Amino acid sequence: MGVFNSKNFNSEVFLKYLETVPRERLVKLLNSGVLVRDTSYGKALSDETGGNYITKPLKGRLTGAPVNLDGETNITASTLGTFKQGVVALGRANGFTELDFTESMTGHDFMSDVAVQLRGYWEDVNEGLLLSILKGAFAVALANNVVDTQKVVAVETLNDAMTQVSGDLKDHFALAIMHSQVAKVLENQKLLEYFKYNDANGIQRDLNIGTWNGRLAIVTDRCPSTVVPAQYQATADEDIVEGKTYYTKDGDVYTPVANPVKADIATYYEKVADAYTEYTSYVLGRGAIAYDELFVKVPVEMARDPFTKGGSETLISRERLVLAPYGVTFKQSAMSGNSPTDAELEDGASWELVKDTNNNAINTKVLPFLAIITRSK
Repeated sequence: MGVFNSKNFNSEVFLKYLETVPRERLVKLLNSGVLVRDTSYGKALSDETGGNYITKPLKGRLTGAPVNLDGETNITASTLGTFKQGVVALGRANGFTELDFTESMTGHDFMSDVAVQLRGYWEDVNEGLLLSILKGAFAVALANNVVDTQKVVAVETLNDAMTQVSGDLKDHFALAIMHSQVAKVLENQKLLEYFKYNDANGIQRDLNIGTWNGRLAIVTDRCPSTVVPAQYQATADEDIVEGKTYYTKDGDVYTPVANPVKADIATYYEKVADAYTEYTSYVLGRGAIAYDELFVKVPVEMARDPFTKGGSETLISRERLVLAPYGVTFKQSAMSGNSPTDAELEDGASWELVKDTNNNAINTKVLPFLAIITRSK
């Protein structure tokens, strides 16, 4: 980028520079149709009008059975259901400091490296926000859209789960987000194929984005993984069984007995189930997430401290955005401040299904969301 310091920093030029940095994951999400830009959020939540939370009407679908047109039966009319969705503005900020002395010693402008990496940093942050939202929404509001296979991911996993949750509407699913361990199993079964690109040296490399049964697949270890410990129970044996492993218990720790003896058998335990890991993969449909980038008075600036450790410069970056899952409301009462924390987003109590004027919740079958829980073994 050339010289990059507080003395000649121009925020407008810097922001234009950031726009030239490829936004790989955002483009893929947009191209899949899962992420839909809706600039009405920015207008409603702009600094000029104020506020950090809005309630927005959400159109339903036409319903009702037709009557028999026989010249005698009266025609009945139904209306397009309207739901109300609560949407919150998400705000995040960070600063990145580099010492003058470091550049003096190395001759390298590390702050320029910060500038180069800033766009990717915010893509990582926003990916984390999206996964926090999904974790919270699926915990309670979208519980009907969770499929626990109790198995290792397999050829039939995705299709069976989509059919179970959405039936004849399963074609709206367009993208899957999964842990690398799930991706590994799919790779070994040749069910996951990655996109490729040529780097600056002309070498072909894999992206971390591929396809799973025709659905775009993004691999990230931010997807939930939970270790389920091995299960033990007190042995029912009255005498030592040759070749069987017995365990002693100390609190929550079970230790194999090297030389079990009958006199102690009443204190022994047996393992009845091995430990395993549960992985949650998210499958999203077209139009699943509405997003918008919101107004920030000072999105980026430089600050200089000439005293501490010989002097330093800090790049401060801020963002506000909306990530609104279709058909799910974030409760305003769930926030302790003006922007929800990651923990508040991940709390199932923060979310509920949108409701119509008669307080009826939307049918979860029409919602483009699916969570699949698989096991490591």
